[in-house]
Amino acid sequence: MKIFTQRKIIILLAVAGFFFVVSLGILLLNIARVSGPLILHFDAFHGIDLFGSVGNIAGMWIMAFAMAIINLFLADLLYFRERVLSYAIVGMNVLISVFLFILMAVIASVN
Repeated sequence: MKIFTQRKIIILLAVAGFFFVVSLGILLLNIARVSGPLILHFDAFHGIDLFGSVGNIAGMWIMAFAMAIINLFLADLLYFRERVLSYAIVGMNVLISVFLFILMAVIASVN
């Protein structure tokens, strides 16, 4: 992949990878040991309105990781045509991984 020659891209991917690994650790260490249904969404006015299982949470992590991999291939494809767009796509990987980390941390703290 030609995209791995740029130092900026490597740093962004390392940050995204760090957040993916930490969110996977939260998933495996905190959420996977819960035996009952997990609270996925609650509201101050209506209370708990969405439950799920560990499989649902793992599916969210897998989907976010798949989106990051697809974004990486798109960034590599667009690297020589639209370099700015390629940087923006890799930046979105960081944003996806940070949002996934926040999601796993909130679900682990609620349950």
